[in-house]
Amino acid sequence: MNEDIENLKVKDLLGKDSYLIPIYQRNYAWSIEEVTQLIQDIADYAKDNSSNNYYIGNLIVFPKRQEGRIIYETIDGQQRVTTLTILMCSAKRNSKDCDLSWYHTVNISFDHRKNSNYTLNWIFSHTDYSYDDDKINSDIIFVYNRIWSIIEKICSDKGLPISSFLHYCLNNVKILRIAVPKETSLNHYFE
Repeated sequence: MNEDIENLKVKDLLGKDSYLIPIYQRNYAWSIEEVTQLIQDIADYAKDNSSNNYYIGNLIVFPKRQEGRIIYETIDGQQRVTTLTILMCSAKRNSKDCDLSWYHTVNISFDHRKNSNYTLNWIFSHTDYSYDDDKINSDIIFVYNRIWSIIEKICSDKGLPISSFLHYCLNNVKILRIAVPKETSLNHYFE
């Protein structure tokens, strides 16, 4: 495989490296229908093809050095990565059967979108349901407040234990991280 293309498990995607969503990307905007479809697709594969991997597409990135480490500026795929982050934050709060001790921090951030960053960090670390309404990204919190019940319903309908769904999601759901060449004009590429 090309060294600029990496096949990542969700656990590696969310547990290693850092991702920056640049300002030219739209803010998080997936609807409940898109989130439900992603969960349904993962659950279908987890139930029917549990030994196979499920590929959820590409994550196009531009690796750049910032403060002595590599940060992956995300050109395409941020809606899926943000949704997976929301899903794991919800699992961290609600699942007693899935070991998420490796999940130490949210590893994506939004350039110049303080509300999105505040919201992701809040859903990762909160211990109660009080938050500052003026600081919240309403689209992220809307999905967060519903995603666990979507997982419960889909898993129940399929006769799939939630722990099996989460294990499959972390270890068998894959995304191809593709780094664009260093000389790429990101604005031109994005257009």
